[in-house]
Amino acid sequence: MAELAGDHCYMALAAGAEARLFMVHGDLAAAEHWIDRGLEPTPWYLWYSARLLDAAAEVSIAGRSPRAAAFVEQLVELASRSGMREFVVRGQSHRAVLGDDAAAQAVPWLAR
Repeated sequence: MAELAGDHCYMALAAGAEARLFMVHGDLAAAEHWIDRGLEPTPWYLWYSARLLDAAAEVSIAGRSPRAAAFVEQLVELASRSGMREFVVRGQSHRAVLGDDAAAQAVPWLAR
């Protein structure tokens, strides 16, 4: 429906939800497909982009994709420059999962 309506924001939100659903069910190929599909159009609002990048980071980390670090960096950069503190914390959490010790130490502080 989002695609038919041409609503890029709703498409990003729906694609992220579909990706997380497929990831939970163990179908990482389908999850990555939905991430790519959601990233095709550019959402008008930055929050939707950050939400989709957060899902992209989750899916790519779960699938041990080489794209994981790039998605995480895009999320951190967007969230930092846009003042979306909750996504800054999510981005740092993803960095920690990828092995960044400084990010792991910063997460509790940032979450407060």
